[in-house]
Amino acid sequence: MFTAVCVVLSAAGHTLAAGTAVPAWTLLAGFLGVLAVATLLAGRERSLPAIVGALAGGQILLHVLFAYGSHGGAPAGAPPPPGGAPPPPHALENAVRPGRMRRTGDIHPTV
Repeated sequence: MFTAVCVVLSAAGHTLAAGTAVPAWTLLAGFLGVLAVATLLAGRERSLPAIVGALAGGQILLHVLFAYGSHGGAPAGAPPPPGGAPPPPHALENAVRPGRMRRTGDIHPTV
């Protein structure tokens, strides 16, 4: 029951915040992950800071998993490529090395 509540609350929060549905495979993966960790940590009394840390860490990991599944592995701030085409090579170069960005005088419409 604990595992289901954690995963459903996290998925609902992610869906409301991101505006995209959470794929079923990420729900299953999150459920199995939380179940495995909860099973390993069960059976012994824990301190409040340990409980809060484990819950916060679990929610962050669930959010990362849901974001990965919802966005197909793209970074959260990355815009979708127009028409499904990959971005031009110079755009990737500038993203990786911002110090090498072209000045506005060097930009040509054909690039």
